Amino acid sequence: MLVGIYYYDRWYTAVTFVLTALFLGFHYFTNRSLSKVYRSYCVTLFFFFIVNGILTGSFIEAPVVWYNNDENLGIRLGTIPIEDVFYGFVLIASIIQLFEYFNKKSVSK
Repeated sequence: MLVGIYYYDRWYTAVTFVLTALFLGFHYFTNRSLSKVYRSYCVTLFFFFIVNGILTGSFIEAPVVWYNNDENLGIRLGTIPIEDVFYGFVLIASIIQLFEYFNKKSVSK
């Protein structure tokens, strides 16, 4: 949360870190388990680094996706901005949580 607030002028960084903090805070205070989320995310990280690495120019002549360093921290894992790791987590985690929520509602009917 602090990173998102401190870098409020960098939209990608601010939104990514604030949403990550809100998501984790919600799960902390509601005592919901994230074990499925963490396991799923660890599996997707392998593929994430391959695909995102290619898109940002790791194994090709010119990148398909270009990130404006004025909108992120400028810290990269290879060619991938560090924010993408947290963005990917929130994306995967929220999809899993929404699926479980709606699945539970449909089963209880």
